[in-house]
Order: sequence, then structure tokens, then C-alpha cells
Amino acid sequence: MQKTKIKSAIKKKKSTKAKIKLKKIKGASGYQIKIGITKKLRKSRKISFKKNTFTVKKLRGKKQYYLKVRVYKVSDGVRHYSKWSGIKKIKIKKQ
Repeated sequence: MQKTKIKSAIKKKKSTKAKIKLKKIKGASGYQIKIGITKKLRKSRKISFKKNTFTVKKLRGKKQYYLKVRVYKVSDGVRHYSKWSGIKKIKIKKQ
């Protein structure tokens, strides 16, 4: 399966949200994002979603976040994942 990449990760002004846009992959059932505050993404959270845009909520202010994404396809009730994309960082300024 093809690997996707992050087109943009834009933080919303005066909030603790970030809008993530991904390269659309034909035949994908969904996408999974991994986001955390360390570059190695330890103690991070994984979020699955269907479309190639997603808004991450409940981010802490005055922190720098790292994220990466992958594609999955459901076949016979089992999810098959691609490799993770490169790491993208965003900085949340609001407290």
C-alpha cells in the first residue's frame, strides 16, 4: 500500500486545535495519525479517521507537537497499514 504524507498542519488562531491535511490515497479505507510532545512520539495518542483532513483538538498550549500519519485499508475485517510518514512539527502558542 502507498505511503501518504502530510500536506499541511495548521494551528488554528487563538485556540488549541490544529487542522491536518493529507495527500489523498486512492483505495484507502482511512488514515491514522500519531501525535505527541516528544520527537520519538513516546506516550503519544493515535487517532483514526476516514477523510484526508482532520482537526486535532485538546492540545495543550505553549507546547510543540510532533505528528506522523499512515494509511490503512480494511480487507476481510482486518486493517492493513502502510508505513508511517515523516514527522511534522507544530507549535501551539495559546495557553
